[in-house]
Amino acid sequence: MTGMSKDRPMNDAIADTLGRYSRGELTSKAVMQATGLNYAQVLDGLGALGLRLPRPNLDGPDGAHLREGYDRFLSYLLDHKRRQEQHGCSIDRAAGVPDDVDRPC
Repeated sequence: MTGMSKDRPMNDAIADTLGRYSRGELTSKAVMQATGLNYAQVLDGLGALGLRLPRPNLDGPDGAHLREGYDRFLSYLLDHKRRQEQHGCSIDRAAGVPDDVDRPC
């Protein structure tokens, strides 16, 4: 398997553990303890396998805080989009690079 780094190549055990994390069966802490990966490596491994982060449990004990965080982040994104549109910036550009570097995006 490919992915990860030279120091920590991807193997079947890591891929299985990352799959279990992506399905919500393990916490990120459990994955890091089981694999020896740091969180950046966990994210890289998920990407290499085409997996996504697990959905948070919004009905759990931290659900209200998670919802509040999502609401704040969504508000920020919508405000950012509005500011870009006000300045005539394209939102559909590759990798977030402005169409014109002189624009205030």
